[in-house]
Amino acid sequence: SQLEPNEDSEMLSFDVESLFTNVPTLETIEQILDLAHKDGKSIFHGLKRDELKHLLIVCTQESHFQINGEYFDQTDGTAMGSPLGPLFANIFMSGFEKKHMVELKKLGISFWKRYVDDIFATLNIKDNIKKNEDKSLVVYNIKCKNFETNYIGKCKGILSYQISEHKKSSKSSCCQHESSPGHTMDYDNIEIIDKADTDMKLRIRELLHVLKRKPSLNKQLNSQSNYEIKTLIIQAYPQHRKTSD
Repeated sequence: SQLEPNEDSEMLSFDVESLFTNVPTLETIEQILDLAHKDGKSIFHGLKRDELKHLLIVCTQESHFQINGEYFDQTDGTAMGSPLGPLFANIFMSGFEKKHMVELKKLGISFWKRYVDDIFATLNIKDNIKKNEDKSLVVYNIKCKNFETNYIGKCKGILSYQISEHKKSSKSSCCQHESSPGHTMDYDNIEIIDKADTDMKLRIRELLHVLKRKPSLNKQLNSQSNYEIKTLIIQAYPQHRKTSD
């Protein structure tokens, strides 16, 4: 076996949530085309690059299904049961590994094996994670360098990846805030204000901190927040749910 576990390592087993129905089809199709036409090949099984691309798009983004008498198009991801599902999932994950494996090793991943969306890995914990950016399952607070403005969020995965999304995504409140002149978020001094052992509990703690601190960049500050917290608590701690006699 290639695996040599020791007291300085932890074994991890996880999968990608709903991978088949969330695979980015156009991105994966480009990866398939690059593989099929590598080394300058213009023809793959009698098909040119644009011909193969058209067929893959028809088989994924022009798939139809019916629910309650209404017809819908599958615009992204692959339909459950589609023979292309495992292929698209595997190629997308292979691309992800090639792109991020160096960074994963820097984070302490010493062993990594995958079967489609199921992953087994070992994490070197000899040098305990020190940077907030490398932590997961945390509630964090980001402040503006120039004004009394802040954002509170939760992160199920590695925080550094989520911070990258904050910086570049136009949907992020932090990114929108920085689009105004003289506003800069202090990403170098992120404060970890809470943590949890499950995503459900993490969502509860995030909402509680938002309601308590009232960060100006958060959108959860509305009349639904208290109701959402009660609903989440019931889901996270079903043993405390009231039952009728």
